[in-house]
Amino acid sequence: MRQELSPQGPRRDRRVINNLTALLGVTAVLSASALLVPAAASAKVPKCEGRKATIVGTKGKDVIKGTGGRDVIVALGGADRIKGGGGKDLICAGGGNDRVHGGGGLDMINGEGGDDDIFSGSGESGILDGGPGKDQIRAEADGVGAFGRGGDDILVSEAKHVLLSGDGGADDLFGSDFADHLDGGEGDDFITAEAGNDEDVDGGPGNDRIEGGPGLDILHGGEGNDHLTSGTGVAGLLYGDGGNDRVVAEDAGIGLYGGTGDDTLSTVHEGTLLQGDAGRDTITGGPHADTIDGGADDDTIAAGAGNDEDVDGGAGNDRIDGGPGLDILHGGEGDDHVSSGTGVAGLLYGDGGNDRVVAEDAGIGLYGGTGDDTLSTVHEGTLLQGDAGADKLEGGPHADVMSGGDGNDVLLAAGGNDVQVEGGDGDDSLDGGAGDDFLRAEGGTDTCSGGDGADVCHGGTPGTEENTPQDPDRCDDTTETKISCHEQGIPARFVGEFEGVSTWKWGDSVSTVKWSFRTVSEYQYSVTDCKGPEDCNYTRAIYRANDGTGSWTGTGGGESCTYSAGEPFDFMSTHVQIEEDGGPWYFLEAAGSELAEVTWVCPESSHQGVIPVVGPLRSEAEWNPETGVLSGSGFRDDGDGSGVQWTFRLTAEY
Repeated sequence: MRQELSPQGPRRDRRVINNLTALLGVTAVLSASALLVPAAASAKVPKCEGRKATIVGTKGKDVIKGTGGRDVIVALGGADRIKGGGGKDLICAGGGNDRVHGGGGLDMINGEGGDDDIFSGSGESGILDGGPGKDQIRAEADGVGAFGRGGDDILVSEAKHVLLSGDGGADDLFGSDFADHLDGGEGDDFITAEAGNDEDVDGGPGNDRIEGGPGLDILHGGEGNDHLTSGTGVAGLLYGDGGNDRVVAEDAGIGLYGGTGDDTLSTVHEGTLLQGDAGRDTITGGPHADTIDGGADDDTIAAGAGNDEDVDGGAGNDRIDGGPGLDILHGGEGDDHVSSGTGVAGLLYGDGGNDRVVAEDAGIGLYGGTGDDTLSTVHEGTLLQGDAGADKLEGGPHADVMSGGDGNDVLLAAGGNDVQVEGGDGDDSLDGGAGDDFLRAEGGTDTCSGGDGADVCHGGTPGTEENTPQDPDRCDDTTETKISCHEQGIPARFVGEFEGVSTWKWGDSVSTVKWSFRTVSEYQYSVTDCKGPEDCNYTRAIYRANDGTGSWTGTGGGESCTYSAGEPFDFMSTHVQIEEDGGPWYFLEAAGSELAEVTWVCPESSHQGVIPVVGPLRSEAEWNPETGVLSGSGFRDDGDGSGVQWTFRLTAEY
């Protein structure tokens, strides 16, 4: 047995040592009175945190007790049992698996090497440092800071305002019933905040599991793939931070934030905010009203039951399902798939991107937003509004309200009496499907198909209420009532040329004029030729052109005077009439400048005069439906050798 120096002498030391050895199984017992260091050896006194020791252990298993004052204890090696006693103690446990109690006072304990058990004792505040090894540290006093350092440590708080920091290793941290500061540090940690409003809980790097417990907690997973649960706290904030995290609200009034990474957020209680942030997140709402934001990237959101009136996929190509309840869903930027679920009412917005928006129950409003969207329903009472972009709207078997908005849209009303189907601006295609439908094509060059039932199609602008060949809107034969549509089978205009020779004789003078001109005859109106209220045999379509250009050359003269001239002339008008319903086509009338000025040259003088050029023309025409050409020729005999002979060729444009 090791001899120990003591002012009371060797015999008493032997009795104390023998008693404690039998009780505790240690090799030495040291107290403050037992440390007598000769003057010659004072330079070799060990230090703890830079301070000289007042109590020094051995390299074996020591039992060390401090005094009621301020001690500096250095235990050295061995599995020691140390009690600091009263006062502000500084304890370095040394190597070995030590058990250290701080006692009363503000103590600083460093477990150093080995797997240590460290207790703060009842003193106010203090610092507990486990050092390397698998340590168990218990903060029993208010204001204590406990640090696991390296190794897989267990840190426990039993007081107020305690800081537990696991540092490196896979640590277990247990909070108290009061407000704790918990930091797992590096490694895969387990943290339970327990009761109290724990507003500073951080898992740190690593794949951590964190439980909030009762109270208003603020939990951070830190970097790594973490699992955070709120516990039974009725309010709080949970942040997954970096990594692919799972964040769960187990009570009401919780805010969940995924952070970066592909996170999973879920709740089963009311008043929850679920925000995925960056990453491909999976978010599941509860049976109550939730607020959900997918954030950036491609997210999957199930709002769950309840009236979820603030659900937004955020940026990315998201998939959103409203579930039961009256929901308001926004796809956000990106190509999203938004469906109402079994909610009987609600509003679904595709927002930016090429979205698919689906009503799976009745009373839903669908809005495509910008982009080329597809909106569809199979239930009654649905509003489908494409907004901007080339949208496709698919109605159901019931009466739907549809509006394509801007862009070239396709509207398929399907079944039901759809009395409000509007194409909006753009070149739209409207199909009423089964039922008695009212289709309004509105702006652009549109196409209407009524489908089965008694349908009405209004082509909208451009064009008047009358159906005319110039109107670009097409209403097919399944449309019973057509308003402001293109008149089927009637050309919008005729474009072509006339040419001919005019011969004029008066006295001994003869004038020969060759001429040609080009014209565009626009449709003006149609008239129906009726002999009585029920006897209307055909319809005449009237075309006119009031301008055009032509040219002529002519020579003429008699016994004394002659002329030779040629110049452009202003064509005046054409008048074309078409008879429908199987009747012939007629070109009725054309007229050019009737008189042109020329200079007559006579033997003794010259003078200005006029000659006729074209004059009025009238002729029948032949129509070739395969080529769309209206052609013909004619001769007008003005008597005394005068007259006009001509040909013409006009091409129909629709």
